[in-house]
Amino acid sequence: VRSSSISSASGSSFVVPWPVGTVEGDLVLIFAASGWGVGIPSGWNQLDKQDGSNVNGAIFGKVMTAADITAGSVTVTTAGSFGATIAAVTIVGTSVTSVVRTTAVRSGTGTTSFTYQALDVLSSHRVISFAYCRGNVTVDITNVEHTSLQTISASDASGCLESATGLSGVFGANITQTFSGAGSGYYVGSVVLAG
Repeated sequence: VRSSSISSASGSSFVVPWPVGTVEGDLVLIFAASGWGVGIPSGWNQLDKQDGSNVNGAIFGKVMTAADITAGSVTVTTAGSFGATIAAVTIVGTSVTSVVRTTAVRSGTGTTSFTYQALDVLSSHRVISFAYCRGNVTVDITNVEHTSLQTISASDASGCLESATGLSGVFGANITQTFSGAGSGYYVGSVVLAG
């Protein structure tokens, strides 16, 4: 991981600058969640997109070109105005083809803890995980292998971004998110990267 960022704001259009130090050839992954459907920017590879009541989320990625670096950011839009949490992570010199699997789950009902399986994980893989809660709560991924990259709590959109290696399991690696309050829904997801 070269660097990462996270932000939370209310609106329907969000400018997401590249994480510090991003260069041409790096893979940028963006995780976004909101009360409204999240649009996939033109030219980006959709890894996940889920829509429903209360919470909507998406994960997308792109290998940075010289033009992207010059632009310095991408605009992410939602179908309506509400609080959103958007996280970006730059992976050094990695292509989209190194994405082994993306696993994500959304719910329009709140909870204080949720566990899901990131599938096809080998101990040599890097797993980038994101968790969002519609509410002003503290969000954490409790697996000991995870290292916190970013966290944010805001009035109606909170989240965290974490990285892990050394996870594995016959049917996948269990990943557990905790929320200090139930909120009114969540979106959680992991991207498994080879190498």
